[in-house]
Amino acid sequence: MFPATRVAVGESGYFEAAGLKHEHWRGGDAIRRIFRRAFEAAGLPYSNPHLCRDTLTMMGERRCKTPEELKAWSQNLGHDDVLTTLTSYGAVSGARQAKF
Repeated sequence: MFPATRVAVGESGYFEAAGLKHEHWRGGDAIRRIFRRAFEAAGLPYSNPHLCRDTLTMMGERRCKTPEELKAWSQNLGHDDVLTTLTSYGAVSGARQAKF
């Protein structure tokens, strides 16, 4: 879900962001720093990156109509296994669970 930043030498002769890599960051520290700065700049309280995955997982659970769609959604979140998506993110609320 959070691709690594591609870095290249820019016109200024210094390293700068030059798009995204087709791989994910190895750890979460950098994305947490980016989130923290972005939320501060927007005047909002900090919200961690996993809450975005929770939200996107809940959205996928409602939107995806076939196992293939859910698998693709899971892969777009950066998970190799759809069970990671289903068991680690997007818990079903008690109220919603009671409807079924």
